[in-house]
Amino acid sequence: MNTTIGQWLRSPSFSSYCDREYILQHVLNKSKSEIYLLWEQTLPKNQLKKCSDILFRHEKGEPLAYILGEVEFYSDTFFTDAKVFIPRPETEILVESVLNYYQNSYPRHFVDFGCGSGSIGLSLLKRWPKSQLLAVDTNRYALNLTLKNAGKFKLEKRIHLCFQNIIDLEIKHPIQLITANPPYIAKGDVGLQPAVEKYEPETALFSEWSGLKAICTWLDKACSILSKEGGNYFFEIGYNQYEEVKNILKNKHLVKYFTSYKDYQGYKRVIHCSVKRK
Repeated sequence: MNTTIGQWLRSPSFSSYCDREYILQHVLNKSKSEIYLLWEQTLPKNQLKKCSDILFRHEKGEPLAYILGEVEFYSDTFFTDAKVFIPRPETEILVESVLNYYQNSYPRHFVDFGCGSGSIGLSLLKRWPKSQLLAVDTNRYALNLTLKNAGKFKLEKRIHLCFQNIIDLEIKHPIQLITANPPYIAKGDVGLQPAVEKYEPETALFSEWSGLKAICTWLDKACSILSKEGGNYFFEIGYNQYEEVKNILKNKHLVKYFTSYKDYQGYKRVIHCSVKRK
């Protein structure tokens, strides 16, 4: 029996409609609008099997971004790798917050702590044609993936990779901006989805001190680097960490002021702090 694109999209499934839509876009190499123009077209058997195989793996818990090898982030498609953390929609708020702050001018040099796939740094670099990015990570797979994504967007000449622990990082030239999505989940967090814990790299997820260690140590390093000239640090936190992070920031003498931005569910998830010059 033949199956049309529309029938496959509407077929009963544990996966969301959006996920099935994205699977079709990937397999058929079509945009969302093109998919709907082909609504009544029959899916060739080889493509139907490929779509069904991907859906089966996803419904067993495997992240779609790892199966497809790509993920959408801030209107672009980034390569992904099973050894690197998957960019999330809430992290787009961090990118948006930075762009809104630097509407009239942008930093010539900026740093991305824990770059992962490069989604944050490269999204900014695409929109700042004269900037240079230093992408830092302790995961060599992440640095390789960042470079691969930089090549895709033709940004490889404006990115520098650094394989280094954040707390040991030393930068000699002035930096005006640092961005980060540190690991902030506490071990044993009952709210963590099992598939996330099973498939994604532990080092990108978990942090000691009830999820606050990386937030604190990365904040200290950012203040140290930015205090040479003064600058801005934008970073992501967990949905329930704002009050603790606020108290930490209040006790940092180098922090001139700080503000927060909410995610799509109303949680304060992105912090912007301005660092004084020494």
